[in-house]
Amino acid sequence: MKSKTLVLVILFLSVFQTGKSQHAFPSFADSAKWSVLSCNYGIGVVCNTFIYQYAYDTTFCGHLYSKINITATGPAAYIRSDNSHVYLRTTNTCFGREYLMYDFSMNVGDTVYLAYQLWNDHPDDTTRFVLDSSNTINFHGVNRRICYVRYEPDPDLWPGWFGRNMTWIEGIGSMENPFFPLACIQDYCESSWRLLCYDSLGVQLYQDTVFNTCDTAYTELGISEQIIGNQLNVFPNPFDDQLTLSVDQATFSEICIYNGFGKCVFAINRNRQSSFLINGIHTLPAGIYFIKALTDKGLLTKKIVKIE
Repeated sequence: MKSKTLVLVILFLSVFQTGKSQHAFPSFADSAKWSVLSCNYGIGVVCNTFIYQYAYDTTFCGHLYSKINITATGPAAYIRSDNSHVYLRTTNTCFGREYLMYDFSMNVGDTVYLAYQLWNDHPDDTTRFVLDSSNTINFHGVNRRICYVRYEPDPDLWPGWFGRNMTWIEGIGSMENPFFPLACIQDYCESSWRLLCYDSLGVQLYQDTVFNTCDTAYTELGISEQIIGNQLNVFPNPFDDQLTLSVDQATFSEICIYNGFGKCVFAINRNRQSSFLINGIHTLPAGIYFIKALTDKGLLTKKIVKIE
């Protein structure tokens, strides 16, 4: 009897997960919870985890919307999915515009204009996205489409490097920030986001493999205090094609340069050296980066700026 019950439970979960794979984006019924790491780069670096959850469902303009409260980046939004498309409104009336937020039906090379920084006082409320490539990956028994999308504010006004690449997971959202239209996603932002975890009905369906946690917080000051009296020296900053790094009363073992999404884009090992020159970074796009230097005394961090 127990074995039959177990088979029925497994069958139910299998059907349930298969059904969920058809959703372009979670709804209130999914009890969706996103844990997103938000980092602000100023004099120091301050990072905290924010939780995104729906408040309730509501019907207006002939559609069912799920209300999301986004305390980290702005007011509430109302979101709905329709086949492979995801839409949002900034108000619960029909007077405002409904914006396209995701399009998982795109083919490679397709261009689409999606919602863009709706509450960041930006003059444009949509911007251009291009699908560079896509594939399908199995997450916890569910096949989900992965879209590698390039964001460009305006190809006629800005050169190709001014923008960012984003990764979308069907049924979860952007790996940078599932609610990216509400966040600064261009170069020269003083902030960045990274999806740490996604839960549905209390089950974790995604976890970032770099941080390997759903909740973290740190500051540049807190890390630097591990080496009392020491400092990571970087010259020049801003930089163009090379950097000189040095540290007092310590020696380097590992250095990594992270982009605004928290991805290590340049790594190097320098055991038992207190200073050295980094070459080969002229190909990095212009923008804000973040150096983490592991020494024999602890970890140091520094914000750096790449210029064209």
